Amino acid sequence: MLGAFAGLVAVTGLAVSGAARSMRLGQVLVRLQDTTAEIRVRFAVLLLVAFTVLAERFGLESILGAFLAGAMVGLVDRDSSSHPNFRVKLEAIGYGFLVPVFFVTSGIRLNLTGLLHSPSALARVPLFLVALLLVRGLPALLGLRANGPPASWTPAEVTSRSGRPEISRPAAPTRTRPWCRRPRS
Repeated sequence: MLGAFAGLVAVTGLAVSGAARSMRLGQVLVRLQDTTAEIRVRFAVLLLVAFTVLAERFGLESILGAFLAGAMVGLVDRDSSSHPNFRVKLEAIGYGFLVPVFFVTSGIRLNLTGLLHSPSALARVPLFLVALLLVRGLPALLGLRANGPPASWTPAEVTSRSGRPEISRPAAPTRTRPWCRRPRS
């Protein structure tokens, strides 16, 4: 089954990469990309749905199909100079719709009664959370300490990304803002 799925993905990839080289098709894509047709976005969503359904039909996880669709779009769409908003639009669809749907369906599939009836599985949940914190948080913390925040971050982003409440520091010293001056005593 995995071989047949990989074969279909490879054939689709070859067809898509061949179509990406077509000058005539490229002109049509450029003409229709920022109209109500949103042809690039529609094609990317079609590829996502097709690979997700194919993965499910072959008994694989749907996330594998979604990953392969994203990888194929990334390989075919390397030059974004003619369509700079394409990835922003895909991120909006992904983070605004697809990621929440993924987490809702994952929550629906969670066997909570099986977890609660198994003390060993329940005991592993805090260990998993600690491991997740170490794997995701420790490299980020070390990177921030070694390099400092990226220069492109504003002070508000530094405070919000550090996990503290989003209280932004003033961009300029308070002495330059008359409404921020403290009254003299």
